[in-house]
Amino acid sequence: MGWDDIDVRSKVFLMQSAMQKSCSVVGLCCVSRVFSLIASLSATLQSHNFDLAQRTEHIDQVFNEAKAMRNDAVSGFSSLFVEAQEMVNSISREIRTPRQCG
Repeated sequence: MGWDDIDVRSKVFLMQSAMQKSCSVVGLCCVSRVFSLIASLSATLQSHNFDLAQRTEHIDQVFNEAKAMRNDAVSGFSSLFVEAQEMVNSISREIRTPRQCG
């Protein structure tokens, strides 16, 4: 399978189109931040070393971090927006305000 395969070219085109849309880039930055929080929790919960107190503490820590992100959404989103802006600038695009209805 190479670049000549129609399915591969189609998927690459769709992925490139999605990466050039502002909402996709901002969404990826948000999801990345959340996944970074739960990745370590997932690893802890799946480990074979069963220490209930440690796991409970880790769950509380992740919960508190997520709660802090939510409570401080303006500055938290500002840093995500800067990250998204840098990503978009690296592919010579700009973040545009999405269309609004109503």
